[in-house]
Amino acid sequence: MYHIVSFVDTQEVEVVAALWVKDGVCLWPPYKSEGVQRAIKMQEHPGDNWTPYKIKVLYTANHYNEARRKLPLAEQQTDLQSEAEDESLKPPKRKIKPNKRLLEDGYNTDEEALVPKKNFYLKPPE
Repeated sequence: MYHIVSFVDTQEVEVVAALWVKDGVCLWPPYKSEGVQRAIKMQEHPGDNWTPYKIKVLYTANHYNEARRKLPLAEQQTDLQSEAEDESLKPPKRKIKPNKRLLEDGYNTDEEALVPKKNFYLKPPE
């Protein structure tokens, strides 16, 4: 069996052998890319020198090729989740407060603040 997992720290998504995953941790082999792919396909047993990473299992498949076909969908799903999380980390927008000096200068409402009082106009010359 194989899992599609999302690595918590890097948000990367990969197919891994199910026996590499236990309790939200995936053991990762110390090989280069071709060696890693071979180890995944062959479901190599983890060694003592493998590095543990926190993961989240997104999908489980019985066959390697089935998991590879589902990988693009899982990547899109994690991209959408990370965008939503980024949005939730942004501070809320600041509210714009009315200028109190304008209100203190004799204006009673917002509408009055837009139209000056009549006593501010100069009389036209006659």
